[in-house]
Formats: sequence, C-alpha cells, structure tokens
Amino acid sequence: MKGEGVSPREFLSARDALLRNGDFTGIYVIHNTTKDMNYVGQSVRVVGRVTQHFTGHGNGDVYADYKYGDDFTINVVSLYESGYESLDALERDAIRAYAAYDCGYNRTRGNGSYPSWFSVMPTRDSRLRS
Repeated sequence: MKGEGVSPREFLSARDALLRNGDFTGIYVIHNTTKDMNYVGQSVRVVGRVTQHFTGHGNGDVYADYKYGDDFTINVVSLYESGYESLDALERDAIRAYAAYDCGYNRTRGNGSYPSWFSVMPTRDSRLRS
C-alpha cells in the first residue's frame, strides 16, 4: 500500500472530487493511530463505504473511537491494480497482514469467513433447509 494514508477529514473533503472519476471496487484499511488498531473492509464502492464508517453508518467501534477523538488514517487499494482476481481473497490477505482480526476491529477473517466462536451445524428442521 502506497503512502501513509490520509485523515478522515482529508478523505471526506476530497470525497466529491474522488467520486467525479467514479467510485471503484477494492479494499480499504482504516488505521486508528491512537490505539494502533486496523479495520479492513471491501466494497464495490470504496469511497462511499469509507465515508459511511466516519458518518456513523459503518463499523460502530471505529465510529465510536473516531467520535471520541482518536486519530485515524485511511488507505485504499483498487482491486484492478492489486494483482488479485478476487475481492474476497484481497480482503482476507489484508486482514491477515494488518492483524485486523487478531488485534483490530474486524470480527471475521474476511468475507465468507465466520468468527471463531461460530460453527455451522447441520439442521434437522426442514423449515430451515432450502
């Protein structure tokens, strides 16, 4: 990931200019520099999704820390420029690389993953089968 990122204020100020070129598919890394914690997410509309996190419509823990004064930086990676073919794989690798599940804000290891406490068990209830 290039650079040191931008602050939420810089990102939100540049939002309209970023959207003029069209939103894009990729991942984003939100770094709480106060607590040294990361949140990694994916979206087919990265600019819009990152905006949601800092306006109270994304990860509640990220927003709470932002609202109460923690400092953050934001980095984004376009799927197209990443070398990955799968958005899910890009996100999973970034979550692992940034330890966003083990000591960050992520509650799963990536899209299609389940939290460690969750187990999928077969059901005998026919109402729950398709």
